Amino acid sequence: MDHRPRIRVMEARLGERQWPLRIPFHYGRVTVSRFAEVHLSLDAVIGGRSVTGYAAEIAAPKWFEKDPRIGTDESADRLKLAAIRAADIAGVIAADLPDIAVLERELTRAMASDTTLVDAGLTALERAFGVALVERAAIDGLCRALDLPFEAIVAADHLGLTADEGDAYRTWLSSRDAPARSIGVRHTVGLADPLTAADSTDGPVDGKPVTLAEVITATAIDRFKVKLGGSLEALDRLEAIARLLDAMLPSYRISLDANEAFDDLDVFAGVMAELVRRPRLKRFTASIVYVEQPLHRRLALSTDLRRLALPWPVIIDESDDSDDAFARALALGYAGVSMKTCKGVLHGLRNAARAAAAGAFITAEDLCVQPGIALQQNLAAAAAIRVADCERNGHHFGPGTTALPTDERAAIEALHPDVYGPEGLRIVAGQIHLGSTLAAHGFGTSLTPRHGEPLTSVRMRSKISPSAENKATF
Repeated sequence: MDHRPRIRVMEARLGERQWPLRIPFHYGRVTVSRFAEVHLSLDAVIGGRSVTGYAAEIAAPKWFEKDPRIGTDESADRLKLAAIRAADIAGVIAADLPDIAVLERELTRAMASDTTLVDAGLTALERAFGVALVERAAIDGLCRALDLPFEAIVAADHLGLTADEGDAYRTWLSSRDAPARSIGVRHTVGLADPLTAADSTDGPVDGKPVTLAEVITATAIDRFKVKLGGSLEALDRLEAIARLLDAMLPSYRISLDANEAFDDLDVFAGVMAELVRRPRLKRFTASIVYVEQPLHRRLALSTDLRRLALPWPVIIDESDDSDDAFARALALGYAGVSMKTCKGVLHGLRNAARAAAAGAFITAEDLCVQPGIALQQNLAAAAAIRVADCERNGHHFGPGTTALPTDERAAIEALHPDVYGPEGLRIVAGQIHLGSTLAAHGFGTSLTPRHGEPLTSVRMRSKISPSAENKATF
């Protein structure tokens, strides 16, 4: 079979599954109690073999766009529209393409000029949601067609990335160590999450951890992604978090996520200076590894960070919406970039190689990824870029495997007993074991999932232009 197997898309089918959350998730300025998960089944001929590949992703509202005029439901609907158009367009452009890298590139271009998406005013990040679903289903199909795990697909570049990325990508591929057999869990501490039992008055009674203290006791997690509000008052909550972590753990690591909370670089600098000054945050600040996306996306890639004397590196996350975004960020003083499977796996692999070449770094982040296809692909992608930990929050806020159809739950638990236990995600000493994920002859799994309720159309309620979104405050 060819080093870069050709691909022909035959049919794409979309479904939708509802995930009720066991704990409301507060991020940015939205609190969500239920997510829709978009599923894609992609029938294709890859390397001469007929296969079906799968992908799934939560349509997380108010992350891909932050326009205050767009409501929570419409924000999710815009992502569903991106998925619908990506599936439709893939069937047109992918009659016979040389590899998945070309499929991703051509689909990205077609989505940018698609009349339906232009009329609806979808942002580049929203469009990328649809591209990423098609790309991931195609990758899964490629793994199944070649009967290989994702790690082998990446190592041999069956994806076709070296054709565009050249020597830098080859160097990165060859420089990677063998994949670790486990990955650390970086637990998300949301803006309103209860820290102790005294803060939790109406949480679920399901035997699973609810408070931060309970999470630490149950899982021995010592890595955390702490959400930061956009004012000095937010530091009072950090003091409460620090007090708990200092008391419970001999050491810990922090990534501080500002979620675009700042509209002014000087205000951000002032909050960071006060953070360093507070004696109750001394150990907490010494444990911070990096700060994630402090500035709103309309400012992030036009504001030079190099005049700030911050003690920690800063990365982009939401602003990573184009092929050149990371390079532009590096020129402004950013030191890294996040990988999220909802932004694109090939995009993340490219950025990992570029980060290595630039002496920068890449992180792995979650977007409330739920168990099954979505989580397995997320774990496999994180393992491929050789990060020590990945943000994980979908298992905490979501219901876990108990919400899956009975047969699908039994199948995923049988295929990946090192990842899932009777109560959901299996976290041992703060780690998720990756043995079955790395060995699976598919993109992180060989599971054949249920499709969910058919998703064929969505009615947009308004047109919001990207330029208007860029001017809005959030």
